[in-house]
Amino acid sequence: MSNERTDSPGEDGGGGSSVPRAAWWTERRVRAYELMKARHADLAELYAGAVDLRQAEPPIAGASFFISHAVRDICNRLPDIMTGEQAESRVNYEKLTGELVKSLRLPLEEIPSRVPVQFGLDELPATRLTELAEAHLSLPEKNLDRAARLFASDRQQQGEVLTLAKQWTSFREFFIKITHLGVKQRNVDFAELCTMFDRFETNLLARVLDFYSSIEDLDRVLKIQMSPSDAALAEVTSLLAHPQHVTYLFERLEDPGWVSILHKNKFFSHPPQARMDARGTLSFPSWAPLIYLARASSMNPEAVSMAAKAVLDAVAKQVDGQRNVSVVSGVLNVAIRLPVSQSRMIARSVLPLLESTAKIAPYVEDRVVDLIVHLAEPEQTEWLGLARWAFYPVVTERGSDTMDRAEVGSRISADCYRAGMDRLLAQARLRDSRSLLAFTADMLRVVDGATRRNATTSRGWRPRISDADWRDDVPNILVDSVRDALLGLADVVGMDAALKSIDRYDSPLFVRIALYVASVCAQVDPSLIKVLLLNDASFFSHELEVEYAHLLGRGYAVLSDAEKTTVVVWASSGPKPSTGRLQEPDTPAIADDLREWWMLRRLRPIADQLDGAALDAYRQATTRHAPVEDVRAVASVGEAWVGPTSPFSKEDLSALGIQELIAKLSAWTPRRGLMEDSAAGLGVTLGQVVANAPDKFADHQRELRTLAAVYVAAIVDGFRQATGTVGALRFNVEHVLMLAEWIVTQEDEEAVAVEWEEPTPGWSSARRNVSDLMVSLLRRSDLPTSQHRKIWTVIEALLVDPDPSEAREAGASWERAEDHGINTTRGRAIEATVRYALWTRKLRKGKGMYQSVRDALQNRFASEPSVAVRSIFGWWFGMMHYLDPSWARSVSEQIFLSSPETRKGVAPLRQRQGVGFS
Repeated sequence: MSNERTDSPGEDGGGGSSVPRAAWWTERRVRAYELMKARHADLAELYAGAVDLRQAEPPIAGASFFISHAVRDICNRLPDIMTGEQAESRVNYEKLTGELVKSLRLPLEEIPSRVPVQFGLDELPATRLTELAEAHLSLPEKNLDRAARLFASDRQQQGEVLTLAKQWTSFREFFIKITHLGVKQRNVDFAELCTMFDRFETNLLARVLDFYSSIEDLDRVLKIQMSPSDAALAEVTSLLAHPQHVTYLFERLEDPGWVSILHKNKFFSHPPQARMDARGTLSFPSWAPLIYLARASSMNPEAVSMAAKAVLDAVAKQVDGQRNVSVVSGVLNVAIRLPVSQSRMIARSVLPLLESTAKIAPYVEDRVVDLIVHLAEPEQTEWLGLARWAFYPVVTERGSDTMDRAEVGSRISADCYRAGMDRLLAQARLRDSRSLLAFTADMLRVVDGATRRNATTSRGWRPRISDADWRDDVPNILVDSVRDALLGLADVVGMDAALKSIDRYDSPLFVRIALYVASVCAQVDPSLIKVLLLNDASFFSHELEVEYAHLLGRGYAVLSDAEKTTVVVWASSGPKPSTGRLQEPDTPAIADDLREWWMLRRLRPIADQLDGAALDAYRQATTRHAPVEDVRAVASVGEAWVGPTSPFSKEDLSALGIQELIAKLSAWTPRRGLMEDSAAGLGVTLGQVVANAPDKFADHQRELRTLAAVYVAAIVDGFRQATGTVGALRFNVEHVLMLAEWIVTQEDEEAVAVEWEEPTPGWSSARRNVSDLMVSLLRRSDLPTSQHRKIWTVIEALLVDPDPSEAREAGASWERAEDHGINTTRGRAIEATVRYALWTRKLRKGKGMYQSVRDALQNRFASEPSVAVRSIFGWWFGMMHYLDPSWARSVSEQIFLSSPETRKGVAPLRQRQGVGFS
């Protein structure tokens, strides 16, 4: 016997000598070992070790565990090896249980999940439990499905496959029980284990010898490089007993001559369908022949294109829901490698398939975009059909009670959409063609029409045309595309001709694009600039303001003196009521302020080009107004003023003591003028200061009562902000409640009106902020129980607050009653009442609501005239039922106004969609 080391099992080549192979290593076992060793050495060694330990006499300590682990790993991996498919990931118990625990970490005031959720939970814990349970219960079916694919071949009938799969799964479960459930070795029946291993090995050897022997035969066929023929194909296909044999063959086949033979014999007419498991989950197996077609596409394009079309025809005959989208993606991968003349044929075939297959876009979007770019040429049309499928806006109509009444999207993802449009624009050959511009402009027209149902002007969603990659959504991507396509066309045919190509789109959005492109294009005829600038509709349009300013800054110099005078006169005349954003002024003084502010805003882009009387008027106006920003540079274009502003910073106010702060606030008087600092703006800053140091203000609550209502309201809002922070409460709750008790007793005063400002908030606003503060406090788990009487005193007063008044109810612009109701004092007080009842229920160890709480609620909805506030009762009825079921049932008719008698005295419902009793 040779002294050389061998790789056969049962032999030891160490020490220069060899040990004779163990008797149990039969020729069949050795053959199986060697076949596995050649391609999957780790599995071969596991198998060899398990055989040796099973046969050893007496049994070796730990043998049962090694054998069990070996069988488990072989059972887990062999189906993937022989089917060429990756198994689904194992159940991630750690992740699923972690999400469940996280969802159960509710604040202490929350109620059980069986009660309707009113506290903003994203999901009930039951959802997490269901995910965990379903994942666990699906494992046996997944394992059986994998085992069935292991035994599936042309040599077994379906019934036989299922029997073998169940047997294989039973082996796996037996050995996994030993490895996973911690069965101690002394409790393992080794004789039973050996019996199960012998049965497992019988199945394994049959699978391994059959599978790997065919692999060897395929290697032989590939090595001799048989000439493509019908006879050679018959010999090769006889060896394809397993799905992985097909993959193995086509990953290695190089001769493009086989394409025609395979196509003639209908090989490409039987792609795999989508596979659905017992739980209804679809999977889409890949198909190796398409890898071969992609590889052969450059060498035999005509035959490859015919074969690819045959694949698409076969997929089209499959029922939607069983179509294998992975196969469609593979065909598209072939198409992008073919010459354009052949790719066009595939594009014509794939388009109907894309249009008729539901939910296919995520699986093929990248390949579709690749093919569009590959085909995009002047005078060609196939790419346009695919581009319409991929890029054309999908407008979803939504209810009138939503903020966005029309939602604009696309079949493909935003990232793919952006990348695809950028690639099309980057192709130089498209720049001498109007086809891309016309295509993108048509799509933008659809978007423009849809978005105007949500916002009155395009500036609401596209502040500036100049912004690059403003947002990756379909409307903004299309604005970028039309803008860049227009610039590209202008470089080739000139600006005048380029702008004429979008003349038929008369929307202000397209005018904005034209104005901007004219302002940045290198070569523009001065006469064109004059035409664009001397259009009074464009000058006075708020929607066109930014882009007009861009062009005015560049083109003012080319205007004649008379034309410059025209622009200055327009600016000095003030905004037109029909086109300006602001309402008609109430007094001549306000009208003068508005005209001057308008002039400053409109002439700011050319301030350095003014002279004579125009310059003098501009300079005089600047002395009477706060500085006006150039609209071309404002980040939120056209909306530079985003709210009331403060004369003092947070740092300034934080550095003051309470007495100094009170003196400073009392002494400050707002300046008259548009967009000047206001008391409301100062209040916003004051609230932020209080939120940062609430204890400082709570301890001086009596001194704070000397301030104006607008500042007291801001201080209360600061306390509300502080209650929402993580950690313990940072202020004395009793002191804050004393301030709240005082506020709810203050009588309303007429709101102070400052020209061109919202009325300064009064005590009504302060009381509304108190109701918000009560809600925030009652969400806390560390609210001192000793303060429950003070809290209820405040809430009782809020429940009878005059807000909302009849005037406010009539003038409310909310689409839904509850949206208005939650922004009123009484509406928020109802929420505070329910939360108070939940909080005190815990203090009373589940005894239900106080009688005083029931009486207050019942008195409120018995006499409540506001539709908006009544809707809040409906919103919180589930909580009331949880707190006191019998009482809630007894008063439900009064809450929901289910009879004509109970509707008496209630304000009539507004006749528009989305408003009604909840």
